[in-house]
Amino acid sequence: MANPPKWLSELADAVAGEILPIDILAPVGCHYWTNGALWEVTLFVSKTEMQGGPSDGQLSWSRFTFDILSLHSLFDSISSLHWQALPFDEDDDFGAHLLCEGICAGHSVSLRVLSRPPEQFGVGRSVDSYGQKFNDEW
Repeated sequence: MANPPKWLSELADAVAGEILPIDILAPVGCHYWTNGALWEVTLFVSKTEMQGGPSDGQLSWSRFTFDILSLHSLFDSISSLHWQALPFDEDDDFGAHLLCEGICAGHSVSLRVLSRPPEQFGVGRSVDSYGQKFNDEW
């Protein structure tokens, strides 16, 4: 898909700004899709992989909170707001997430903020155990 329209980039950046880290936040990913009438937007914080040392290959996830009330200022109107606490089944790529549906910049939007990244997205950050530094992969 081509670069997102300006209003969508602004929405994604604003939503990402409401992801409040509890520890050092890994890179935030955004996936979007549209059928012309509806824009589906998904934000998630990437996985971190340890490299080297006794924890080599271990994955971890950034801990964060999210300011749900901020969504009112980012959308023209909100028609529904839901929290899914657990995956529905083993094929549920979204898992635990917040779902907000409404109108943004005149467009119908279904926005998800995931508690963990979908499996198909690789590691966004690695930690060099020996050099003790973070490396953003994307």
